[in-house]
Amino acid sequence: MPYCIHCGVKLNHRYSNCPLCQIPVEFPEKRKETNPLYPKDINKISIIKGQANSRDINTIHFLRFITILTILLTTGINYYLKGVLSWSLISTISLIFIYMIVTATLHLKRNPLLLYIYLNVILGLYLYLLDVLIIGLDWFIFYALPCFISIQVISLITKILFYFIKSKLLRSVTLLVVTDIFLILINLITARGFTWSRITTSIIVPTSLYLIFFYFKSRSKRVVI
Repeated sequence: MPYCIHCGVKLNHRYSNCPLCQIPVEFPEKRKETNPLYPKDINKISIIKGQANSRDINTIHFLRFITILTILLTTGINYYLKGVLSWSLISTISLIFIYMIVTATLHLKRNPLLLYIYLNVILGLYLYLLDVLIIGLDWFIFYALPCFISIQVISLITKILFYFIKSKLLRSVTLLVVTDIFLILINLITARGFTWSRITTSIIVPTSLYLIFFYFKSRSKRVVI
């Protein structure tokens, strides 16, 4: 039997409003028949969805098919022409590298930090295998690995600086400076000296100084950059 929430009087089912205060009557039976606002039992696994949608999954399946087919074709052609596997090994690891990059980007696109770590590990491994297959571990140790480490250190420093620098103009200056530093490091690693990077430095440094001067002069005039 329903009760009036205002008077507390027990009412008959034929009343839709309380005869004393005219407040609408709530029927518990009808409330039970209606769908609840929230489900009673929630399967936690079902609400954790993958980061790749159906279109991404189809892309991954198609890319996997193309990768496997291309590897089989290049390997077969290489073995048929030379009797051994030579250049097809390079194309194979390159195709696998591309496949891993695309799939990781689609699966980890909502987690940029994990994606960044994964891509860097895969890139380092790819360069190492490439050097082993081409020459036999020659340029990776002396050239690729130092350049790779330089990129990671400069990227980390840039990320930290961007956390403190909010001005778009100063961020542009920061990018110019770290680019110049990176080019100098590449010059030192590859040529064992400060040679062609002098040209880039002679262009980037005056440009950066001018932009810094312009930024502080604009701030003195209360111009937002």
